[in-house]
Amino acid sequence: MSDVFYTAAKFLWSMLLLGSLMAIMFSLPLWGISTDREVSSDIFPPSENEYALVFFGFSGCSDVCPVTLSIWSQLAQAESDTVQMPHMFYVDIDKTSSQKSAQRYAQTFHNDIRAFKPTEQQLYILRDEFGLNIRQRNEAILHQGRTYLLQWRNDAWFITKVFGPDALSIQTLKHALSN
Repeated sequence: MSDVFYTAAKFLWSMLLLGSLMAIMFSLPLWGISTDREVSSDIFPPSENEYALVFFGFSGCSDVCPVTLSIWSQLAQAESDTVQMPHMFYVDIDKTSSQKSAQRYAQTFHNDIRAFKPTEQQLYILRDEFGLNIRQRNEAILHQGRTYLLQWRNDAWFITKVFGPDALSIQTLKHALSN
């Protein structure tokens, strides 16, 4: 009898431990990841504003890109005394796009969103600095859909927080900007 009890208890304990570990693993992206990495690329202009949001996307994206830019738009429209509005930089990663079409797409969400269409060389540098994994075959583009929170200090931009698409909301952005 004690062998059966011991086996059952061991099984229940392992299931409880496994469930706890899975809960932790799946909730981590909801908090955003903190970092402190300098961005040496000159694509983002110097600023008196302390923060900037950066998103790498493309106009043909049907899910993450419009949702992210809509959240940014809602943040810009929300009136808040506790949060200083960050710069908002949308970086178009579509090789077939242009600066004009990137800006037109970004401004369909909000006029304060600045768009950049990097050159191949600039995109290569940005991939390295932001840890991007972008693949494009014809019109199909695979990307991570992350929003990067940058902070301006010591005459340079620093990546301070990274939000996956599931972690991005007006509340998480307001919280990050108020700290």
